Amino acid sequence: MTEIDILNRLIAVHGGREAWSDVTAISACLSSGGLAYASRSQSGTLHRKEVLVRLEERRVSILDYPRPGWRGEWHDDQVWIGPDGGPAE
Repeated sequence: MTEIDILNRLIAVHGGREAWSDVTAISACLSSGGLAYASRSQSGTLHRKEVLVRLEERRVSILDYPRPGWRGEWHDDQVWIGPDGGPAE
């Protein structure tokens, strides 16, 4: 089974291509941690953060990161962290 076959199978069991063709964004709750974060005094940095992935723009946002009212943005080859309402282009 090729990678494409696996992808097609996953899409099929989760509603099919037609259902996913109208999806523009996916959000999820992210929690991450462990020794690497704790050793740098950053435990809880990524605890229950809302992540928004905008599929058509290939943009990922972590809301309220690194503190409430701020966000981290990854878009193409750019990374931005700052207050909400800042650069989104």
